[in-house]
Amino acid sequence: MQLNLIDIINSITAFLLIIFIIFLVHKGRRKRSNLILALFFFSELIGYIDYFIMFHPEIFKIQSNYLFSALKSSGFLWGPLLFLYIKSLTGKIDLKSFILHFFPFIVSLPGIITISLIVSERTVNYRIIYFIFLLGSLQVFIYNIFSLLLLHRYQKKMRQDVNSQEFVWLKIILAGYIIACFTSQLLLIGISLIHIIHPFWNFITYIIFFIFFSILFYKAMISPYIFIMPENKLKYLSSKLTSDLAQVYLEKITGYMEQEKPYLDTNLTIGILSQELGISEKNISQVINQFRNQHFYDFINSYRVEEAKRLLSGALKSSDTIMGIAFDSGFNSKTTFNVAFKKFTGTSPTGYREQVLKKDH
Repeated sequence: MQLNLIDIINSITAFLLIIFIIFLVHKGRRKRSNLILALFFFSELIGYIDYFIMFHPEIFKIQSNYLFSALKSSGFLWGPLLFLYIKSLTGKIDLKSFILHFFPFIVSLPGIITISLIVSERTVNYRIIYFIFLLGSLQVFIYNIFSLLLLHRYQKKMRQDVNSQEFVWLKIILAGYIIACFTSQLLLIGISLIHIIHPFWNFITYIIFFIFFSILFYKAMISPYIFIMPENKLKYLSSKLTSDLAQVYLEKITGYMEQEKPYLDTNLTIGILSQELGISEKNISQVINQFRNQHFYDFINSYRVEEAKRLLSGALKSSDTIMGIAFDSGFNSKTTFNVAFKKFTGTSPTGYREQVLKKDH
């Protein structure tokens, strides 16, 4: 078998998709959104298998076009799966609507196989393929529109988070996919109008998808935390707290923390802070989570760690112990102090003190 340039590009793309699928299942196996994205890439991978069966049937020992025709139905998964992935990160998905999105695929699969049993092999290669591409392309176009509207609504609802890594990732994957699909559909329309298939046109389509998947793969490798970060923001989508009021609350909270230093009290809770500031516990939690990307106690401990760093960097008495500094910073135990300190600084309190002493000398 001789491989041309398109074969090589598609082989590399298929390999990237396989690695991506394994990465998603391994890294984010506990996150529904990652599993949906893995299914999306798997459906795209089926499309590349379809390509090799079509142009290199000798590899797979295919004697008929039945399996080839059945694989075409995978195109009805592309639009719904990408939409559901975005939906899983920007809203809630119920089981009933989840299954409903796969209705075109469920209907098309037996339909395509049945048609391929009735018509001749030659007819399958022209009429059926073109008809399937037409329906699949229409569905992808519609779902891409829905995905854009969904992302737009999410941007309006969560204005303060539009620069987050998760939102940037969603914009990259959706914009890239729309561009790749739009280009391929233009080429398909051109081919249908002039009835001439040129290898260079296919090359353009496949190279665009290759670039698209390569960009996604590179982004995933340098920012793997996109797939393992907890989806905490979704529970606030129904909140009536506006972005402007949330900003006011954030300034009030941080100002109070810096001026009054309530974190020095080892018994500080979100309830106490709520009473002091006159802000509900729910709103305090939402503001800290969305603007600082932290839970309440991580937020409090970040101030305590900064206080400990200040004490460790200052003039220390011989009687100053790590335990004493922990209590002076607001921590109620040495273990909690050590864990929090290492989380925010990457080193232990003792190691930090040694670094300070070395700089002084």
